[in-house]
Amino acid sequence: MPKFFNKDYKHAFKRGSKVWVSGKIKGQSHHRMSTAKEFSKANMNYVEKHWEEILEEYFEKKKTLIE
Repeated sequence: MPKFFNKDYKHAFKRGSKVWVSGKIKGQSHHRMSTAKEFSKANMNYVEKHWEEILEEYFEKKKTLIE
């Protein structure tokens, strides 16, 4: 579990200067993706709080593009 700003994050992590999200949704395998948000305390907290919504939105967009 990454620790930034004296807080443990389970689903948000820093890679380079961006915030990434990691997790499982709908019983699928583990996913990691960039949120394209700059690394900051506010963005880390946002991603940690809304990680499921972020991943679901990504897969909905991907599914629409495939169709």
